[in-house]
Amino acid sequence: MTSLAKLLTQKQQLLGRLEEDPGPNERAELERLMEKVDAALSSLEPAPSDIAEDHDGRSDSAAIDKTTSPSAPGRR
Repeated sequence: MTSLAKLLTQKQQLLGRLEEDPGPNERAELERLMEKVDAALSSLEPAPSDIAEDHDGRSDSAAIDKTTSPSAPGRR
């Protein structure tokens, strides 16, 4: 199991325990653990496939301006 999968499983378990309406001390401990898990998740480097998806999903405003501008070559 990957680190990501372990962290996501742990987060899911913590969320489940929070839904059980724990007492204030247990809730504080669960929230502290959730913060640690969230920090660990955010510190993981994105997978190469995630980087490719992010890159493909971004719009290049300069390229859009060139194709949608009335003054762009080939447009009237």
